[in-house]
Order: sequence, then C-alpha cells, then structure tokens
Amino acid sequence: MNDFSNYESIRRGTPDFQVELYDVTNKHPRYHMQHHWQNSYEIIYVVHGTLTLLLNNKKIVLHQSEAVFIPDGVIHGGTPTNCRYICVVFSSSIFSATQKSRLITKTRIRQPILLKNEPLIKTIIQDMMEKSDGYQLSVIGNIYILTHKLLTMCLDNKISTNIKIEKIKPAMAYIERNYSKNITLSDLAKECSMSPNYFCRFFKSITNETPIGFIIRYRIEMACEFLLSGMSITDTAYSCGFNDISYFINVFKQRTNLSPKKYQMQNSQY
Repeated sequence: MNDFSNYESIRRGTPDFQVELYDVTNKHPRYHMQHHWQNSYEIIYVVHGTLTLLLNNKKIVLHQSEAVFIPDGVIHGGTPTNCRYICVVFSSSIFSATQKSRLITKTRIRQPILLKNEPLIKTIIQDMMEKSDGYQLSVIGNIYILTHKLLTMCLDNKISTNIKIEKIKPAMAYIERNYSKNITLSDLAKECSMSPNYFCRFFKSITNETPIGFIIRYRIEMACEFLLSGMSITDTAYSCGFNDISYFINVFKQRTNLSPKKYQMQNSQY
C-alpha cells in the first residue's frame, strides 16, 4: 500500500493539465466539507479515520483505503472523524479525446460509485504528489483506465440519487456568489421558487443545516482562506459579510475554537 503520510500540501492544476489534488487534514480550512457541487469529477479517498458523506442526501461512511467516485453535479458534504482524506478533482475536458468517450462518461456515469482498496486511485495520488518527470501522462492514463473500469463495474456499487435534490442548487449558487452581502431567507427561497417556510424545511432536510447556519459556515470557511492568505482580520470580516468585527470574532471562535488571530498564527504555514 502506498504511504501518503509525509504529504500535507495542496497541488493545483494548470490550464493544460486540469487535475487538482487536495490533501485534507484537520488544519485545512475546509476540513469539514460543506455541501456543494461542481462541474467536475471528483475522487475522495480516505487515508485514515472515517469520513461520513452525504451524496445527494444519501449517507455513506468511508473508512481507511476506501474511496468514492463522484460525477459532476452531485451535491455532497462530509463530516470527518480523526480523518485525513485526499480529493482528486478533474475536468470533464479530460475525456474530450473522442466524441464517443465524452458521450459515455456523460450518460453512463451519473451516480457516485464506491471503491475499496483500488490500486489505480493510489497510483494517481502517488503520481500527483511525487510529480516525477512525465507524471501527467501517468495520471491521465490511469484516470482513463479507472473510468473504463467504473463503466463495467457491478451496479451494486452505485449510490442512488434523488432528483429533488436539484431544486436546492440555485440557493447554494446564490450563497456562493453573494456571501459577502446581506442574504435573506426570502432571497434564497425566491431562487428556488419556494415559499420561505417551505424552503427552510426543504433546505434543512437536505443539508442538515438551516439556511442561516449554512451561510455562516460558508462565510467562516472563506474567512479561514482569507486569513491564511495574509488578509487582516478586519478586511476578512468585511469581505465575508460580517459588518461587526466583534460578532465575527465570536462566531469564528465558536466554529473553529480559535480566535481569528490565533488561527492565522497557527496555520499560516499550512
């Protein structure tokens, strides 16, 4: 089994190699994975500990050496327990070599798929971390081989999805675009063409959070990233939609168990 214990950094892709690796420990600003979705494919692999995921409102628990392949558009969030996990995110443009490959991936891999002790995933991660000469060829090649393997796997490994989950996406997108501004429950409900009361119940049934709780958590996650970039506490607060510095500091402490200043000092080398 490959050993990833010495790697803690984040690798980002480039325009001509659209694969990114995120090595997530309890020091990562997004260690607790808030519900989101993306227009990319993602592999989440657990190095150690457990990761409880909600995938389109379906709960699964990943343990050491287990992984899940997540197609684009799937809403997912996660709660780690003494966990270190790795996310490999890659663009669908990888499959643009032929029209047939694009069609197959878009039409046949539409649900998350569980994987246990999959050597191809370990090889992809190892290549992304070591970055030896020509590693991009190995990564792309193994992603192709893995995807072909997924197409032929038993349907029992697929996680069923809930079509109703799509209704919540406009609200999440609205929060992502406007987290620095004042956001009301009516704003979010309108995005989803629901009444505020029904929207609030529906949102919580999917994310296990109230809309306000979700907004605050998203803002604190963004605040962590801004603080790690060297932004001042005051500028971070205002950039994340907090107009009261004292309130921001109190909320930040509640969510991270650290003041913004201590968080910045302890994690600036992450």
